[in-house]
Amino acid sequence: MDYGHYPILGISVPSDHHAQALAAAQAADRLGYGRVSVSSTPSAAQILDDSSATSTDAASLDPWTVTAWIAGGTKNVKVRADYRTLDQGQAMVLARAAASLDLLADGRAELAITTHEDDVVDRLTEATAIIRATWDAASRVPLSFVGDFSRVSEAPRGPAPAHAMTIWMGGVTEPDLVAAGELADGWIVNAQELLAADGMLDLHALAQHLSTVDRTAVAMGRDPREIRRNITVNPGVIEGLAEREVRRAAQAMAALVGAGIAEISLATTDIELIEFVADQVWPLALELVAQQRDADGTVVGVAKNIVARAQRTSGVDYDSVPVQLRDRMVEPGDPHYGNFTSTYMRGGSPALVLRPRTAEDVAAAVTWAKTQPVELSIRSAGHGISGKSTNRGGIIIDLRELREIEIIDESAGLVRVGPGAQWAEVAAELNPYGLAISSGDSGSVGVGGLATVGGIGFFSRDHGLTIDYICALEIVTADGRLVRASETENPELFWGMRGAGPNFGIVTSFEFQARKIGLIGFAQLQFAVDDLTTFLADFGQVVEDSERDVTMFLVMGKPQPGQPLIAQVYGAVNSSDAEVIVDRLQPFANLAPMVGQTVYLTTYSGAIGAPHVGPQQGQGNPVSRAGAARHISRELAREIEVLIRSGQTYFFQIRTAGGAASDVDEEATAFSPRDAQFHLLAMGSSMPRLERAWEPLAEHLSGYYLNMDTDLHPERVRAAFTQATWGRLVALKQEWDPQNVFRDNFNIAPDAQV
Repeated sequence: MDYGHYPILGISVPSDHHAQALAAAQAADRLGYGRVSVSSTPSAAQILDDSSATSTDAASLDPWTVTAWIAGGTKNVKVRADYRTLDQGQAMVLARAAASLDLLADGRAELAITTHEDDVVDRLTEATAIIRATWDAASRVPLSFVGDFSRVSEAPRGPAPAHAMTIWMGGVTEPDLVAAGELADGWIVNAQELLAADGMLDLHALAQHLSTVDRTAVAMGRDPREIRRNITVNPGVIEGLAEREVRRAAQAMAALVGAGIAEISLATTDIELIEFVADQVWPLALELVAQQRDADGTVVGVAKNIVARAQRTSGVDYDSVPVQLRDRMVEPGDPHYGNFTSTYMRGGSPALVLRPRTAEDVAAAVTWAKTQPVELSIRSAGHGISGKSTNRGGIIIDLRELREIEIIDESAGLVRVGPGAQWAEVAAELNPYGLAISSGDSGSVGVGGLATVGGIGFFSRDHGLTIDYICALEIVTADGRLVRASETENPELFWGMRGAGPNFGIVTSFEFQARKIGLIGFAQLQFAVDDLTTFLADFGQVVEDSERDVTMFLVMGKPQPGQPLIAQVYGAVNSSDAEVIVDRLQPFANLAPMVGQTVYLTTYSGAIGAPHVGPQQGQGNPVSRAGAARHISRELAREIEVLIRSGQTYFFQIRTAGGAASDVDEEATAFSPRDAQFHLLAMGSSMPRLERAWEPLAEHLSGYYLNMDTDLHPERVRAAFTQATWGRLVALKQEWDPQNVFRDNFNIAPDAQV
């Protein structure tokens, strides 16, 4: 029977002929194949002449290692070793190795396991339980397991795979089939085990095996459609393929899908054959499958297990999720759900997480999500202070898979970046070219959330805000259209997306003009402060008197009993000249007695740090207030000291701008206020208490940086913009999002008062 799974074409390559295997894998990757599996037992079609073997071909290479090697040499195709034999006590080691490969391969690894010992079902039951528990890195409880064959005692979990990693099992013996039906996400069969007397596939025997898997699944309360089926087949077994008869070969492959095998892996390293099947046979096979499914009314998609379905949120029509999004959607009850609930600073419990891979996927996600009666949140990398990229009971469109980074024109500094990339990844990619984009002070921040609102980074005074680097945007709008915005294409939308972007669409691709950057001076200076008011006022004056190539931030924590206040001043001098760096930093060093200092030459990539790896694990709800100031007057400094000494903020920061950031005309982008040289942030544990402590500062502030504040009430959002900017933004909202689809952030309502 046709289970309605998405047809996937793959190849199976031998581990012993690694060079040919990699070349074939790279061809498959280029041609859009879905999978490369690595086998330790090549088929007859894969056995090459001795003259083509290399010295390493003489030994039996480990399929798992070859799989990792192939993953490093490809970009899009999924990879799997068939099989990884489980020995006693090896489940956790294998789980960590598999998750590590998946992370390194950007979510493209799969795991196939087997055992050659007795008690197949019991051993694999224990192994899969340990593997999945190890992958549950969101759990804070150490892993302990006591079974008949395996024991784990108080072991740390993780790492979590980059995606919902599938566990495959195979074989045609009764225990193998039962294990697959009870435990596996997928079942693999080698066509050599299903050949009839005439050398062709015995579809009757295949149906019997599938029936055993299905009966076992049903007995365990599973839907047989939860289990994908994959066949590894010598191309000679596909009717018409050897003769290059396109229709006969396509019909034979479509028949396999109709019989329940939606994933077909050709055991070959013949690149000419791989190209022929991809270009001519497989497209026709897909057409034939689609026609038959339409005629039969086959429901397309992999069924969710009974546990997941029981935890679904009432009102959300999960079964109507667009086809291209179903195999990657995450919902409560999925074993990896905990890896997608939280952001860096906020806990959540969404009803559904959609994980698009392309702009077209994003459009489909938006079009569907706006028909559902629940909250919609957009997530790039999940770092944001406001925490609005997760929710409770709503839908999240997670853009992490859209994280491509491409140098369009090195000489012009033109760079294309996806919204799901983290800034550390961008900096690392640009570093070899001597390019950089000022992008905050943490490499784990996502591109999308920062580059649509502002971006106050270590070069803000020298080169401006992150939004000032943007040349063009590819955007999915509220009505599901894909549009381009630049100075000449949809210019008003381009204006609004740079400062208030979350209100008008989802950026699927940014085009930046990066700047040439060499080595920079990075400094961290710690001060013991007695007179905080004087220190803050003097800091503000030193900043204003500094050359533009200096951008220094200030951060303080909660006062500690019996200890002096500690202030840290940190940031960059955009110069590789040691004398210049020391000269620029000396006025800061004279602010107060220093208790620590670190100054060194580094790249911009080195200054902002590493990306966040693994699931975000924030808890609770962040609480913060923000404000902007032209100067740090003594009166404002005095109120800041009162705030800090009150103990109501555990993290206080002043980011500096001005300079190039203020050179940009106030109305050139939607970011306000352009004339502010200082942006203040206070984080606390209680909004009412923080509000009371913050209130005395308000009369000294004008506007604020939206990404720093968690108070998203309409009047508060309005206060972030000038009157002229606000009027344009409301008109823009009425034009591009009149139904207010994008409202789960700092919302500019289409019916807001102007």
